[in-house]
Amino acid sequence: MDGITMSTRGHRHVDGPGGQSALSWMHVIMDSMMAEAFDPYAAIEAAECTTDLQERARLLDAAIMHLTSKGDLASAEVQYVIGYAWYQHPAECALRDEKVQSHLTEALRINPHQKFAQLYLAHYHFDKKNFPVALKLLQGFEPMEFSRVGQAWRDAKNAEMILCCGLYLSDHECTSTALVQLCEALTRLEPGTNPDPSELAVALHVLTKSAQESR
Repeated sequence: MDGITMSTRGHRHVDGPGGQSALSWMHVIMDSMMAEAFDPYAAIEAAECTTDLQERARLLDAAIMHLTSKGDLASAEVQYVIGYAWYQHPAECALRDEKVQSHLTEALRINPHQKFAQLYLAHYHFDKKNFPVALKLLQGFEPMEFSRVGQAWRDAKNAEMILCCGLYLSDHECTSTALVQLCEALTRLEPGTNPDPSELAVALHVLTKSAQESR
């Protein structure tokens, strides 16, 4: 099991199981927190379904607390899910930064092949503009790494982020290679699964503005 793997780069607001609204689903999850049947995975998925930052924080805090106190912390899967929950947490603070890095790094120490821990550690460093670190992590994936598990869109997103890192770092060889990789990845996508190229749009905007200001 690869744990929570369905999130895109952005937060989505979708319906819960059986067509439940995100709000009603959250109430079910919160009610179950007092019971033995509390499912931290479901709480994390519910958190992704709401745009209410307070509700998202409450759900993620509950999942993190449950996994930290009752989960097998020697498991790469558990360490990854805790790190993922911190990554999705709306709090922008030093504690979140430390927890994302420590848990995802620990997951990779336990199991160097925990690809989703590697993926979200790369996303974290990309978000923080630590592009050399993000690039190294992203280049650790094969071009069709996620296509093998039915998530070809992730390969396209990874190629896009590698391309962005190359652009930000003025690494022309990386940029050229990533552009070819991105084009090839896009040809493998099923209709309707194209990822939003938001990172590339931002990179081109930032770099174009910087070039104009330097004239």
